[in-house]
Amino acid sequence: MASQPGFLLGRDLNKCSRFLVSFPNLADFEVDCRERTVSIFEHHSGASEQTIQHLLLDQLLPRLLACAGDLVVHAAGFATVTGSVLLTGLSGKGKSTLAASFHAAGHLLLGDDAMIVHAALGAVSCRSVYRSLRLHRDSIEAVLPGKRELAPVAEHTDKQNVIDLGPSPEVANEQPVRAVYCLGEHSDTIRVNRMSPGEACMALVEHSFWLDPADLEQTKSRLITASEVAKGVPVFNVAYPRDYGSLPRLRQIILGGHDIH
Repeated sequence: MASQPGFLLGRDLNKCSRFLVSFPNLADFEVDCRERTVSIFEHHSGASEQTIQHLLLDQLLPRLLACAGDLVVHAAGFATVTGSVLLTGLSGKGKSTLAASFHAAGHLLLGDDAMIVHAALGAVSCRSVYRSLRLHRDSIEAVLPGKRELAPVAEHTDKQNVIDLGPSPEVANEQPVRAVYCLGEHSDTIRVNRMSPGEACMALVEHSFWLDPADLEQTKSRLITASEVAKGVPVFNVAYPRDYGSLPRLRQIILGGHDIH
């Protein structure tokens, strides 16, 4: 992931509508929430086309959608016969690798970075901002055996885009969510514990995208949606060993939907 962007806020009648979003030494963008547009304000030398695309799709687009009122969670997602499962957590916790292992095991990958989550009348659904899978080469070799079509993500990361994910037009549709798993601390054993609705709500807010932290209306909207999601589906905290050999057992636990203490 790129370094965290910095924001300079422009205000119109006390309502923030335009932002200058800066990624040091890479590029600066102007974001207009009212017009829902993003334009390059300054393109620093050395930032490739892949880097600009990465910043637009993975950093700015989720925030622009959040500015429009969606709850956009930093999460990977995959489909099962009983509903989709979301994997959230901080960068580096293994969301993409675990999602890729489910995809390799026959479960449709929805996306690996940003998921739009809706909750209405007790039903929770999701769709990916766009379908992608970015992995380090050791993870590609471990969980996606065989020759793969790859492309660089950006200069500042050695992750690779996995291009050949297979046709799947249904990933653009709303998918019912059956559970959310928050990948947390590393552990010698697998531990899965269900969060309380309050804990789950705060975890979803923590791992969501936002553009203007001073916009109390948007903050309230994110909190309300996160609360409805936490009430509508079980949310679990997961600690697990960071080795590829643990993935089959972790997949089995997640698909079974059991608590492990």
